[in-house]
Amino acid sequence: MRCESLRQRMLLVLILSVAMIAGGLFAYKQLNIEAYPDPVPPLVDIVTQNPGQSSEEIERYITIPIEVQMAGFRS
Repeated sequence: MRCESLRQRMLLVLILSVAMIAGGLFAYKQLNIEAYPDPVPPLVDIVTQNPGQSSEEIERYITIPIEVQMAGFRS
């Protein structure tokens, strides 16, 4: 004794295929795709100030160590 759905398997496959295609088209329309993604990484400006030091000392002791540490970060 066979089940009716097994005798009509071509209809079942057709219905499931149409459902999969419809679901895929719906998901594709909901997908947010940018036509031209921005390849430039984000930039960060860091302003360093220290009233008791010259600009060369600020660069040597504050700015360069911050730049070296920040170079390892990825967003």
